Amino acid sequence: MSTEPGVEKVLVTGASGYIATHIVQQLQEAGYKVRGTVRSLTNPKKVGPLKELCPNAAHELELVEADLTNEACWKDAVQGCSHVIHTASPFPDKSPKDENVVIKPAVEGTTNVLQACVDVGGVKRVVLTSSVAAISDLTETNTEPITEETWRNMNSPMEDAYGKSKALAEKAAWDFVEKLPAESKFELAVINPSMVLGPVICGVPGTSVEVIRRILERDPPAIPKLNFPVCDVRDVAKAHVVAMTHPDAPGHRHIVSPHNMWFREMADVLREEFRDKGYKPPRMMAPPLLLKMVSWFDSTVKYILPLQGHKTTLSNHRLTEVLGIKPYEPKESLIDMAYTCIDKGFIVRKKEYVNPKTQQTQTTEGASASP
Repeated sequence: MSTEPGVEKVLVTGASGYIATHIVQQLQEAGYKVRGTVRSLTNPKKVGPLKELCPNAAHELELVEADLTNEACWKDAVQGCSHVIHTASPFPDKSPKDENVVIKPAVEGTTNVLQACVDVGGVKRVVLTSSVAAISDLTETNTEPITEETWRNMNSPMEDAYGKSKALAEKAAWDFVEKLPAESKFELAVINPSMVLGPVICGVPGTSVEVIRRILERDPPAIPKLNFPVCDVRDVAKAHVVAMTHPDAPGHRHIVSPHNMWFREMADVLREEFRDKGYKPPRMMAPPLLLKMVSWFDSTVKYILPLQGHKTTLSNHRLTEVLGIKPYEPKESLIDMAYTCIDKGFIVRKKEYVNPKTQQTQTTEGASASP
């Protein structure tokens, strides 16, 4: 990739996020000037690694403080940027008792960023990170792939505040841009990734690491009959970068979900790769009744109960045919994520563990157990 004419500077919100770090890295590698937002510049664990994402970048990464709920801070963040990639969104560790704790800042944060684009002027296009959760709750087995025309059923049985927040924030964005007068109009393109796998380069990974952790650590020692649409974080980042300048991207959603994986498939892949490294992913399938009982004590398991046995496939026509992206294979994405999560301490590192790419072992300086 290389810089496109007409792109002065790109603002990436939530720059320390799992997807956002890959976006920042790809933008810098392509030669773009990049400004990223973080909640605090005084957090060296977030700021330091971001500055090192692309050591040979033509332009040093600029970081500024911004908070989703602070409307006043966004004008300064947007000032001087011709393009905005808005990835920042609240993501709960567990389902909140009040879903508005997640929904309200997601919607207001999105409209705050868009309003700043209007107030400052000069922004040509915004690329919004949404989710397939804004398209489907994944509780039905479909015969034809779901397309970007579909919207999530807001009366879904899923207790999913995050999914609702993504749907409502995306709808708010489309409504906001549609109502703008011609003189204030800017373009909007949306990226809708599924369960994101792939390497963690810095920061904290998404919830997919919890899936991998549970399989590798045998928590529980049985595999639920679950299937998820999956994608690679590098493809998701590339979709954002391409959509930023592609002439056919504005006015469209773009599903990034080229593959589906059953948990049993994930366990088989991880067992093959890590069985000589101290990990023993389970083989036994978990009976539905067992999951129901576990859900009484584990909110994560309670969340996935409506998904049991369903396989929801989604269309990737716009990803491959419009944006021209050739997706990573899911096996590679899964293995790459597992290695980086073990290396960074998000998954317990066994004494037999060795990363063949780095030869990193349990005795490596800085090795840690699970957080």
